[in-house]
Amino acid sequence: MNKEEVDWPQKLFIKHANLFLRLLQNRAESAKLEVDGLVRIFEEFKVSTHSRILDVSCGIGRHSIPLAQRGYDVLGLDLSPLFIANARATAKARKVNSHAKFRVADVRKVASVLRLSRRSMWF
Repeated sequence: MNKEEVDWPQKLFIKHANLFLRLLQNRAESAKLEVDGLVRIFEEFKVSTHSRILDVSCGIGRHSIPLAQRGYDVLGLDLSPLFIANARATAKARKVNSHAKFRVADVRKVASVLRLSRRSMWF
């Protein structure tokens, strides 16, 4: 595998994240139905509010923030600093930043990311 193939996610979601930002922002409202579905699944499996939820590849927090608004403690991880900054700003504006935390992280290394920063990342 050459370096171009290995680094395409960084090129796409870090260097050109602005190309996707508007698309993600426009889809934020449609995420409501998806979050409703997630909450139904959580209820069915007895996942209580205040449970910790990991949102991998969270983007701008389209799912994380509404889940935090419903009382879950959500940690969102994404490769894009732009997306994470947007998610943090939105969580703060909606006053759920105590229940929705966001970190820049390469989700392809999620196990080591969580293992190394377990205490500082969760609530």
